[in-house]
Amino acid sequence: MAKKKSSPKKKNISFRRANAESTKRKILTSDKALKEKIRDLIVKGKKFFDSSEYDKALPLFRKVIEIDSSFPDILNMMGLIFHHKGKYSQALKMFEEALTINPNYTEANLNLAVTCNDLGRFQEARFVYSRAKDRLKSADDLDPYVKGKLANLHAEIADVYQALGKHLEASEEFRRALELRPTFVDIQTKYGMALREIGQLKESIATLKAACKSGPDYTPAAIQLGLSYFTKGETKDAVRVWNEVLKKNPNEEKAKMYLRLVKSK
Repeated sequence: MAKKKSSPKKKNISFRRANAESTKRKILTSDKALKEKIRDLIVKGKKFFDSSEYDKALPLFRKVIEIDSSFPDILNMMGLIFHHKGKYSQALKMFEEALTINPNYTEANLNLAVTCNDLGRFQEARFVYSRAKDRLKSADDLDPYVKGKLANLHAEIADVYQALGKHLEASEEFRRALELRPTFVDIQTKYGMALREIGQLKESIATLKAACKSGPDYTPAAIQLGLSYFTKGETKDAVRVWNEVLKKNPNEEKAKMYLRLVKSK
């Protein structure tokens, strides 16, 4: 019996199917390889980033974004690297791109606010910060890292107000910072100083006492406590505090200077 020949049409269909399956396998294999490459670059980049080896991390993150630009955390880390290098405009761009992908990315919002502040764009910094804060239910929902970032942002804004001689505004920002991180001794100290500048001496002394308790070895808090006592006219307490400072640190020049001032009167 003669063999039945398959039609050219059926052969073409079989060939196209085989070719399509082959192409599909190649695409899937290529896609898998690409994903593995991205994963490898991210793992290596984060390792360098976590150990502050930013010059090694940045090229790896750039390669990731060249392949796939939809990673807001990578863009955020690139922004942090640029910020660390003092390249604030480039940092700003990275944070903005991260927020374009994920507008609710709290850390990128905060980093953008800090960068705007560093660039002297204070109104924009406040707007970005307020926007980030509005997206959060309450400060109690924040993890300690984010609370610390928020507190430091308030403190940075307060420092600017302080430098401009706007001590009332500075005190309000320091107060907000301490609501988030009550035991940040450097912020407690600055808050006490701001309160003294607006004439709230009793509150200044109470705040600086709390700072000394939070950080018994943090000399600036004790120096400023003595100064608030002195400003209030409680010279004996001021002398006592400064002498205590010198017992711990005999080379503390500010304590020596203030004690000389008291003796000269």
